Amino acid sequence: MTHPRSRPATHRAREILTTVSHAFPTAWRQVDSLRSSRGKGLPQWPEWCFLPTRYTHAIAAGGTGRRLPYEQSHYSSMLGALAAWRVSQGIYQFDRTLYDALTHTPLNRDLPHEPLMRLPEWGIYIETYDLIWPIPGEERRIHGAWAYLDWDEQIGHTPDCELRLVLDAARTPREALDPMHGCIPIPLIGSGTIAESLDRVLTFGIERARARGIEPPKELKDATFVARILWPIVSLLLYICTESAEVGDGSRLPLNPQPKPTRRGSRLFPPDQPTTWDVGVRVGAALRRSHQHEASTDAVPTGRRLRGHVRLFHWHTFLAGQNRTERRVKWLPLIRVNLKDPDLLPATIRRVE
Repeated sequence: MTHPRSRPATHRAREILTTVSHAFPTAWRQVDSLRSSRGKGLPQWPEWCFLPTRYTHAIAAGGTGRRLPYEQSHYSSMLGALAAWRVSQGIYQFDRTLYDALTHTPLNRDLPHEPLMRLPEWGIYIETYDLIWPIPGEERRIHGAWAYLDWDEQIGHTPDCELRLVLDAARTPREALDPMHGCIPIPLIGSGTIAESLDRVLTFGIERARARGIEPPKELKDATFVARILWPIVSLLLYICTESAEVGDGSRLPLNPQPKPTRRGSRLFPPDQPTTWDVGVRVGAALRRSHQHEASTDAVPTGRRLRGHVRLFHWHTFLAGQNRTERRVKWLPLIRVNLKDPDLLPATIRRVE
């Protein structure tokens, strides 16, 4: 059964946008100016990147070449995520059954990173349930996460761009920029596998903290621990990025907005309210029907009776495209084969000397 949540009049993501807008009152005008200079004095960065973080860093620091203090180092990522999200304001709400299945799907260490580079919009916000970011002395709920793509001349382009996450773990929306109680930026460098990217998050974070004379908590030095926190969010994001993802009701799809002409040139005008995209409504309903049906019968219609077993949720990698050189992924749901109750799985005894 799906567990609906009441929707407040103003979404948290929108409240955090307001907080950051007040802290940087000229930021969005600067963003518009920088984007209008793309390829005209500034590098021609790829279309999939809304604005490279090097420029949002300059906005946050008050000028090119300036450094932010360590306690403000997350400002550039906050501005980057909100700049990319602000022009469309898509909020992705998963069907709870599908959400639970995706977040409990094990991490396949061979999954390629490339599918994560196919975001439906420049910046998106994914709502999350029951996820916790462990802070020493305090466990903070992760309400959601922004995702956007970053590019730099030093990095190159796909597949070597960065996927950046900003975890909405702020204690309150007004504390979004607070270094201790605010949102948390997570860069995922886009080369190799997803598992390797998660491992690099740990290495990067430790090196960055120690360079500033700060020793990270022991929990955040454990690669398995960090991956266990981040993988559920990445799994949700990976589903949205797959070709078979069910987003919306089919009547329209999330797309980047188109600029509108003005006397001062083309501009992107943000919407007055966020757009909510329901994810996996039909898939979640099908999973619930499947579970109910499988719980009601353990008979095989024809042929011999098979031993009961479960094929677990898993991510499957396959080759596609021209000459079958492009690696894509597909999520395969749990399938119970000839099994009334998963607790009735036969025990397997192995003798170990």
